[in-house]
Amino acid sequence: MRNLFLGLLALAITACGSSGQQKKKEIPSPELSEYYFDQQVGGTAEAGINETYYFKVKDDLAIIESIKVREEQIEMESRDGVLFHGTSLMMSGDEVDNSKFRKVEVFARLREGDGAVHWQLDSVPLREQIFMPSAMPVQER
Repeated sequence: MRNLFLGLLALAITACGSSGQQKKKEIPSPELSEYYFDQQVGGTAEAGINETYYFKVKDDLAIIESIKVREEQIEMESRDGVLFHGTSLMMSGDEVDNSKFRKVEVFARLREGDGAVHWQLDSVPLREQIFMPSAMPVQER
């Protein structure tokens, strides 16, 4: 009986030791290579403002599913699987601060496997707006 117990104990120790030596599959850590937001402003004060957020994933390792900005959850879309974008709901001019940066939480999942990825970004910059010149009005003769 004692030999049986010692044999089982030795087997258990060997099994535990060999599982500790197994190498874990390394999961690559995705990174964002670029991120910013734009503001779309209506022609009048009553028209409102919304913001579109852009995130580019380096190495195509993750799929950005949503972001959270000012307590609003925004679903993200992508056409190429690398550049993701999402637009906020329309806001009044009073609701929008004039800050050049936004604090954003990014929620993503890995393309391979079932891992979740979360980024907390404290300074997503406002992309400089490019104002297009308008044509001179045509004067009727």
